[in-house]
Amino acid sequence: MSGKIVDYSVEGLGMVLKDKFSPATDEIAVKVSTLGIDTKTRIAWATEMFSGTRLGIRKLGDLTGDLKNFRLSDILIGIQRLGRTGSLYIESSSGNKKVFFKQGDAIFSTTDSENERMGDMLLQMGKINQEQYQKSSELMLSTGKRHGAALVELGYITPSELIEFVKNYAEKIILDLFHLEDGSFIFRDEPLPDEDVILKLSTGSLIYRGIKTIDDIAKIKRHSPLKDSIVYFSSNPLNLFQEIKFSEEDRKVLSLVDGQRSINEILRSSPLIESETLKIIFALFNTQIIEVIDKGVINPTICVEEICDRPETEDDPVVVDKIERLHRNLDKLGHYGVLDISRDSTFEEVKRAYHKMAKEFHPDRHLSFQSESLKGKLNTLFAYINEAYRVLSLQKKTHQSRPATAPASPPDAEQVKSNQELARMRFREGRSYLKTNNYDQALVLFGQAVYLDKTVPDYHFYYGMALLKNKKVKNAEEAIHKAIKLAPENSDYIAELGHIYQELGFKTRAKNTFENALKHNPSHKRALEGLSKLFDLK
Repeated sequence: MSGKIVDYSVEGLGMVLKDKFSPATDEIAVKVSTLGIDTKTRIAWATEMFSGTRLGIRKLGDLTGDLKNFRLSDILIGIQRLGRTGSLYIESSSGNKKVFFKQGDAIFSTTDSENERMGDMLLQMGKINQEQYQKSSELMLSTGKRHGAALVELGYITPSELIEFVKNYAEKIILDLFHLEDGSFIFRDEPLPDEDVILKLSTGSLIYRGIKTIDDIAKIKRHSPLKDSIVYFSSNPLNLFQEIKFSEEDRKVLSLVDGQRSINEILRSSPLIESETLKIIFALFNTQIIEVIDKGVINPTICVEEICDRPETEDDPVVVDKIERLHRNLDKLGHYGVLDISRDSTFEEVKRAYHKMAKEFHPDRHLSFQSESLKGKLNTLFAYINEAYRVLSLQKKTHQSRPATAPASPPDAEQVKSNQELARMRFREGRSYLKTNNYDQALVLFGQAVYLDKTVPDYHFYYGMALLKNKKVKNAEEAIHKAIKLAPENSDYIAELGHIYQELGFKTRAKNTFENALKHNPSHKRALEGLSKLFDLK
């Protein structure tokens, strides 16, 4: 069946099919030669129209494509919004580069280009001489150490100099990606290598700074909106409150974005030269802070100071306590409670409350947090705030637009699917970390999977196993009980519960549990091992 692409991103496609479409499954194969897409997809939503069927579909498997079809900024934002952990591989004529991501944030990067390798760059910059380069290279090859570590061991640079250079080096590799015109990319969910130094930069900051390093104004003009387009700030707080440090020049251009001026008018009014103003506008578009609107805004509601305001939250006990408290009470608070609004709130009140909470708890604003557990709780809280807004805003809009006697709308099926997909992703990432014995990170990810979708027994079971690895035995027992409640005949779950009882010293309860597992699977290895150990049988 043929159709027309009306929108696309690295995550999925919007299509209009010419005919009515009633698939037997929500998974379909899609081939789009012009975009290099030939993959399985999942239908996120479908709407019957007079002219056919409009579909929203999400790509399955690895995020992959060609840079001439997808903007690098969209790729990075897609990875961030999906909270992916793994590696982005980019191949181009200038060499192969890899960017590592942890829960959506870029943390490090590498390259195989000889001119861009760290030792070679230090030599070119005059930080080390040829003899030092040679001796450190020999030590690197003989010991397997990284070049930087070898330079420190030989005393050619200090540890603090290495840390500063590694940060600048990794950052430069990412910023230089914005100069590429052609190349292919693929993102793989995979465990991360151990790195002593990681970046603490938001995706928005990387995109903004990367765009501003582009000197090819012709390229910027080719990819910018038409100059007669009216622009205004995004209505999505996710886009507005990113961790970007704006210069005085940036603020001057931002102050001209009022929902009335076109790009041409902003260029004429700007105190900066046209090329610099255009570069700033292009950077704002790529970070999705501004967008094209159909007509002028009558009553602008967003001020520049609000976007540029950057509160210091590092080690702030008040902020940490608030995150901990909200996360702990999410189930009790519900959608209305987390936004701190009443049930009779209007759509505009829901929108204002969401705007306030998204600004306060946007993960980009708390990059300085050191605790992985706290970061995980913040991500879960922010996801719930977004879910609350999506669900309540839909309810309020529907309620205001239908007659008082009309029946209530069904739950938002698209949101349910979105949460399920995000839960599956978190679960896969948790399995990867569990395999590499990173139990703290596995615990955070399995916990998020359970929160996003409580109906999958495996999520509860693996959450329990991660709790067990973190020495939280009673909590592990509770989690595995929930898994068994959902899948009462699963002998794997039952056997592991028996081992927990054994560890707690409840011998009779452990014996009964192992025997229960063997009823479902008489040859179950873990259950037999438990009984053998319990009665000291060989």
